[in-house]
Amino acid sequence: MLASVKAVLEASRAFAATSKGSQADISKAVKVLGAAVNDLAKNTKKTAALIPDIATQQQLLMAAKAACISSQALVINVSEASRHGDAESHNKVAVSAKNVDTSLSNLANVSKTAAAEAAKGLKEIEAAKTAIKDAATQYDAANFTGKANASAEDLVKAARNVSAANAHLISANASNSQEELMKAAILAREAVKELFAASKGASALTKDNAVRGKVKKAAIDTGDAAIKLLDASKQSIRGNNASSQKEISERSAALVNRINDVVSAARDLPGGAKLQLVEDQGEDLDELAEKELLATGKIIEDATKLLAGTKPTQREVIAGFDATEIVEAILEASRAINSATNNLVKSAAEAQRMRVQASRDPKTKHLYHKDPTWSTALANASKAVSVATQNMTKCAQKLAKGGDDANDEQALVNTAKELAKATAQLVATSRAKADPTSRTQQKLSEASKVVTMATNNLMNAAKTAMERQEEARQAEIEAKGLKMTDEQLRELEQQARILKLEKQLEDARKAMATKK
Repeated sequence: MLASVKAVLEASRAFAATSKGSQADISKAVKVLGAAVNDLAKNTKKTAALIPDIATQQQLLMAAKAACISSQALVINVSEASRHGDAESHNKVAVSAKNVDTSLSNLANVSKTAAAEAAKGLKEIEAAKTAIKDAATQYDAANFTGKANASAEDLVKAARNVSAANAHLISANASNSQEELMKAAILAREAVKELFAASKGASALTKDNAVRGKVKKAAIDTGDAAIKLLDASKQSIRGNNASSQKEISERSAALVNRINDVVSAARDLPGGAKLQLVEDQGEDLDELAEKELLATGKIIEDATKLLAGTKPTQREVIAGFDATEIVEAILEASRAINSATNNLVKSAAEAQRMRVQASRDPKTKHLYHKDPTWSTALANASKAVSVATQNMTKCAQKLAKGGDDANDEQALVNTAKELAKATAQLVATSRAKADPTSRTQQKLSEASKVVTMATNNLMNAAKTAMERQEEARQAEIEAKGLKMTDEQLRELEQQARILKLEKQLEDARKAMATKK
């Protein structure tokens, strides 16, 4: 990428220098510049495809676009200078050449930032893998005694933490967030190290070498499974597609099996006979997640009906600006968000329902593995969407009633952003345990895009409202200012006439006094 930037920089400078040369020189140099710009565009697309973070992708693409536009402007100005040859046209070439330099410098900086962004997750994953491998190597070392006085329950608690790290990893992979992936890698590293310590410490509870061996093997195998999942996560950074998502799902399922092996081994230890990975909550967690999604859908439907009947109170028209119309547009955007979110939650509930059914079908149940931590995460993600929807609806109603429109609009935008964030997390969690090519997941992806579009529409409507309100205020202030100026001018004119009359009167008195 940086090599392409350098090539365009050199080609643009060489081309700018031909503005006073022959047509042959210009023709040759422009071909070199064109080829360099084309290579830059291709390499930018390739580099952007390697960056999971959408914001960083956009920054890189926009910076490249600016460089291409400035290069195009340089070509136009060199062409003009070669025809006219006057000082002004050559000055334009110099300015264009400087703009190209500036845009390429900016692109180079963005490229470095993008590269660092893409490398952050990779570095943390590699660090986590190395730490787990080192901890596994030290397991049998004489100076590694593990957690002092560890119980069978401590071992199961450590297994639960690894399960939580597993859920966090698959969710982070689905979200394409480098920040979340880094946190998940650190969580996995610390959870596995804690598992090793609890395993070594709890092994001291028994003198049965077979049980000790089983406890050790379960822990070490869990560490290996975690490393493989981290490795799959690293591959997804380079290209998060259906194939990488499938591998992550398979690695995650393998890790769940190894975690269950740890719990099984813990049951063979003193005091561990009745231990489970998750305490019995009296209901299947997969079904509970599905019920939570359906409940969230009902809440959103109610909120949608509530907003449908919400009408804005009439605002005062200021400088020809009717804020009521804008508020109605914002409310309509809020309704669209609720509607899109409702469809998204329905798609997530359908995906979960089909997953529950498939896990019970004798023909397909072998493909599904119980993962209580993930089921809980899905239910929690659904609750977050529910809360965010209710908060946004309250803010929309407050805006409709009137009051402080600017602050109410900003509050509504903030709650809409939170709702978008909550829905993104729900989609990421749902994807983590599903076939990315399935019809339900495709519907979920489409619903997610609609939520994003609706949220952007709301933010644009609110931005327009704020800008138009400010314009109206300024117009009103200016109108008042002009009115005051006119009144002041009339007052000054009246004072001038009074002074003139007073002077005339004084002059007349003096004249009369002189005659006397």
